[in-house]
Amino acid sequence: IDDNELTGHIPTELANLVNLNTLSISSNQLTGHIPPELGNLDSLRGLALSGNQLTGSIPTELGNLVNLRALLLSDNQLTGSIPTELGNLVNLRALLLSDNQLTSTIPVELGNLEKLERLELSGNQLTGHIPTEMGNLVNLSALLLSDNQLTSTIPSKFGNLKKLERLELRQNQLTGAIPTELRNLHNLQELRLDGNQLTGHIPPEFGNLINLHTLELQSNRLTGIIPTELGNLVNLNTLSLSDNQLTSVIPSKFGNLEKLERLELHHNQLTGAIPTELGNLHNLQELRLDGNQLTGSIPTELANLENLERLELQQNQLTGHIPPELGGLTDLQELMLHHNQLIGRIPPELGNLYNLQWLALQSNQLTGTIPTELGNLQNLHTLDISRNQLTGATPTELGNLQNLQWLWLVENQLTGPIPPELQNLQNLHTLDISYNQLNGVIPNELGSLNNLLHLVLHTNELTGTIPTELGNLDNLQSLRLEENQLTGELPIELWNLDNLHTLGISHNQLDGTIPREIGDLKNLQVLLLTGNQLTGTIPREIGDLENLQWLFIAGNQLTGCIPLRLRGVQHNDLTTAMLPFCPESSQ
Repeated sequence: IDDNELTGHIPTELANLVNLNTLSISSNQLTGHIPPELGNLDSLRGLALSGNQLTGSIPTELGNLVNLRALLLSDNQLTGSIPTELGNLVNLRALLLSDNQLTSTIPVELGNLEKLERLELSGNQLTGHIPTEMGNLVNLSALLLSDNQLTSTIPSKFGNLKKLERLELRQNQLTGAIPTELRNLHNLQELRLDGNQLTGHIPPEFGNLINLHTLELQSNRLTGIIPTELGNLVNLNTLSLSDNQLTSVIPSKFGNLEKLERLELHHNQLTGAIPTELGNLHNLQELRLDGNQLTGSIPTELANLENLERLELQQNQLTGHIPPELGGLTDLQELMLHHNQLIGRIPPELGNLYNLQWLALQSNQLTGTIPTELGNLQNLHTLDISRNQLTGATPTELGNLQNLQWLWLVENQLTGPIPPELQNLQNLHTLDISYNQLNGVIPNELGSLNNLLHLVLHTNELTGTIPTELGNLDNLQSLRLEENQLTGELPIELWNLDNLHTLGISHNQLDGTIPREIGDLKNLQVLLLTGNQLTGTIPREIGDLENLQWLFIAGNQLTGCIPLRLRGVQHNDLTTAMLPFCPESSQ
């Protein structure tokens, strides 16, 4: 009676069914404890209670069910330790206790279950070492101990488990070297040891595990080279060695792994060039080599990876041009080439990547103009081409990117006006065009970007007044307009921006007074007014801004005194404002 939305407790009366062979009530909504009385069902061969909301401990009485072939209790809320009595179930083929809240150690008595084929204890809070007695379970095909708090080393006796197809020990606190004895597991298809504290080298002998299709060793402390022998694993579809301390080069033999779909070598200390042979991996969907010390150019052969969805080569020392041929990878969703030493123009062919969602080219040495063809990338949500040497105008075609959420053009040499067409980017959260040479006025149309959180236009050559329409940006959290040539008064509409935490308008040519309504910006943390032509007094309402941490107001033509409550602002320039503090009687 699986999967029937049954509720309530398991009736103890079921223990009266003395001839019961199988009790399977998984995937319901049962609560309460497992009745100890079920331990009296001597004929029971299968007990399946997985996928409920059962609580309490596993009854020790279940150890009496010597005819039991399968005990399935996964995905409940069971607590306490695993009963040692389960070691009596010598006919058991499957013991599934995953995804509960079981604690304490794994009983060594489980090593008695020599007929066991599946042992799954993942997703609990088990501690201590892995019993070496598990090396006696020679009929095991699946051993899953992931997502616990197991310590010590991986038992070398696991090399005896020659029928093993799945070994998952990921996300524990295991230490020591990977046992070379695992080379004996010729039937192994999945080996997941990631998220531990394993040290030493990757055993070259793993190259003999020709049935392996998943090898995940990421997020450990492995050192040494990547064995070229791994290039023999022709059935591999996932190879993840990222977040270790691996050195030397990427083996060119990886070009033999034609079934590979994911290759993740990021965040190591790999050097040398990207092997051109990787262009043979026609089934590859993800290629992550980022965060290494790779040099040389991006191989044009990568354009052969017609199924590629994710290409991440950022944070290396790559040089040369971006290959225009990458524009043929029409399945690509993420192209990350930032923080390298790439030169030349952004290829207009990248505008053909109609599935692209993320394009990150920042912090290179790219030159030329921004290709208008980037306006074809209708699925793009992130465009970052900051910190290059790009020139020319901001293309009006960027206004076509209606799914765009983040647009960063920071620190280039862009000139000309801000295109009013950017008003079409109604999903935009961040617009940052700071540190360029943009001129003209701030388009009134930007006031229609209702989802905008950050508008950053500082350090340009913008002129004119601050548009009153910016007061319509109800979700705005930061407005950065400093170091331009803006004139006029502060629009009263800005004081409607209740979510604003940063207001930067320093070093412009603004005049008029600081209105009392500024005290309505209760979330304001940063207020930068330095270096304008503001007059009048500092309103005491600024002292009501309890979250204010940065206040810079010097370099204006303010008069009067400084409200005493501003003395507590952590970062300020009040001592250079050339004004006294107000007497306490005036507060």
